[in-house]
Amino acid sequence: MNVMLPYKPPWSRTARLRLTRSLLLFLILIAFARLAFRLDAKSLWWDESLSLQRAESGWSALIAGHIGLTDGSNIIPTLDQHPFAFFALLGVLIRIAGSSEFVLRFPSVMAATLLVPMCWTLARCLVRQRALPATTPMVAALLAAINPFYLWYGQEARMYTLVPLLALCSTYLLLRWAEAGSPRAAYLWLLSYAVVAALLFSTHFLALLILPVQVIVVFDRRARRNIRLAALAVVTMGALGTIWVALNYLSRQGQGWGSNFTALRLAVLIPDLVNAFSLGLSVDARTVRWLDLLFAGLALLGFLWCRRPGHQRAERTWLLPLLVIVPILELEVVQRLQPVYMNARHMSLISGAFLLAVSGGLAWLWEERRWAGAGVGAVLLVASVYSSINYYALPVYDKDDIRGLGQYLRQQIQPGDLVLLNPPEMMRLWRYYLPLDAAPTGSGIEYQGVPLLVGSMADSADRMQALSSRHRRTWVVNSGMVPLNALLEPAREWPISHLFQVKQVPFHSSTSFLELRLFLPQPPVFQKLPAAPQRPLDAMFGLDVRLAGIDIGEPLFAGGAVPVTLYWQPLAPPKQRLKYILRLSRRKPDGQWQDVAITEREPYDGALPTTTWQTGQTIVEYSELEIPAHAGATPGPYRLTVQMYDAATGQKLPANASGIEVNHGDESLVLSYAK
Repeated sequence: MNVMLPYKPPWSRTARLRLTRSLLLFLILIAFARLAFRLDAKSLWWDESLSLQRAESGWSALIAGHIGLTDGSNIIPTLDQHPFAFFALLGVLIRIAGSSEFVLRFPSVMAATLLVPMCWTLARCLVRQRALPATTPMVAALLAAINPFYLWYGQEARMYTLVPLLALCSTYLLLRWAEAGSPRAAYLWLLSYAVVAALLFSTHFLALLILPVQVIVVFDRRARRNIRLAALAVVTMGALGTIWVALNYLSRQGQGWGSNFTALRLAVLIPDLVNAFSLGLSVDARTVRWLDLLFAGLALLGFLWCRRPGHQRAERTWLLPLLVIVPILELEVVQRLQPVYMNARHMSLISGAFLLAVSGGLAWLWEERRWAGAGVGAVLLVASVYSSINYYALPVYDKDDIRGLGQYLRQQIQPGDLVLLNPPEMMRLWRYYLPLDAAPTGSGIEYQGVPLLVGSMADSADRMQALSSRHRRTWVVNSGMVPLNALLEPAREWPISHLFQVKQVPFHSSTSFLELRLFLPQPPVFQKLPAAPQRPLDAMFGLDVRLAGIDIGEPLFAGGAVPVTLYWQPLAPPKQRLKYILRLSRRKPDGQWQDVAITEREPYDGALPTTTWQTGQTIVEYSELEIPAHAGATPGPYRLTVQMYDAATGQKLPANASGIEVNHGDESLVLSYAK
């Protein structure tokens, strides 16, 4: 008996379109969420500060690329290596929304996000021309959404995700012009291409490497109708490109342009590009070489798909291979004349085309053997996720923690301090994070970049000597991020050999070093009281150490440390290393005392231990109490207690004083403190 099963019609075109759009929207949202996640978690680095400096300058200087480097005393005019389009976009944005890390990096986020639908759109166009398998568009959107290279540079205030977006978009518009069915449509597509191409070539100096491929597209279309018009179009595009290159190159001569670039052999360049565009910068290339080979193999399959036996004749099957190969060969030629390559970010121009080729190879594998395509796709997905997790989680892929250094200095800096900044080329970055311009008027805070951008090391030494001699404390910030000046190391060593160092605090640096040092003009040891304390005291700790006075100042910033100066006088040379404790407490409504801030250390953290003190000296200890910001809004009363104990045994020294409360339970001096 035959049983009639109900007829199940295939999916309608509308249902398939709805599903495709939903999947594409999902991938776009995934890409945006991944890029926006912890967008401001990493500090800016030097190149990003140059983006800010150029974007916030006047429009004429922005377009011309003029950037003035300053050490605080001198200004050196320089010329940026990149065209203006990205910085103009950033300049508009910061004038509207401010200059937070999130705002500065948002254009890169949006460019990397829009690469997802752009890859999908161009892949669909190539599928219609039978240059890629039918399932390529969604695969391309997926790979663009999870690509670690786009994550790295999508969270950086530079143009390296905008370039591949504009490269794909301009190529797509040119293809639509080539297949337009009416003169009006062709005109609109060509006009759109001209606008996007102008933005592309005004965004990065190597963007013109794509122009010969686009010239071939123009010639291919026009040559079928009018060979003379095709030749004229080629000559015109070539002339415009040559003029643009000449203007950029000649305007940058004598500015050190290209001095920090490297000429690489193809045997080194190609593996570097494959690794970067596949798994990004957040992996060790030596351990994932087999994955790089897998990506490269898939890209080769994508190039060869339309060449397989039995494939129908297709148009412009040469386009995708040329978009990847021609710029690399051009770069090789250019580098024989002038090094122009630093790392893969300078060739992000071809990253989108490379991903399309990989997507085509994976789509071919999927259509031929579903199990093989699914397995290889899973490997690529896991590898990309692994690299992305590394980017977020591993300190080695963090940027230098200049924000942390700035927060520490903001808490520790005191009125009258000097800040020396090495190197001075990073001045805009220092000013972005460090509390240099925000100090209250009359605070006596002064800062200077060293070594001086103009003059010899002797000039820089004289300047540092003059500044440090009129400030009681000198902070020195050192970074190895920008080793452009031969005097950086001598300027770093000068305070160590000429001043008295009392503190050194390292901060995370993934590539070099970042540190903060605190110096005094001389050892704070005097034969008599250098000045009358705010609160003179006659307090003894044990039989050897007298506390002759104490000064308590006001913090420069909310949540900053309260300056406390202690005046120690040894009556006999102490035989043991001693530590002291400053404890600020607040009385609660129930009458109990609650600690608000505690400082416990050897004098100057061991830089001037008590075993070096001599009878008749006065040792001035510049200390502090780190009070949380919320404590300042809470009513008192407050009290300040001072204790001293043997650093080796922990035994407290007996405290005695006249006219001051002494708590013999914990051997502490008790002082009232009005906040």
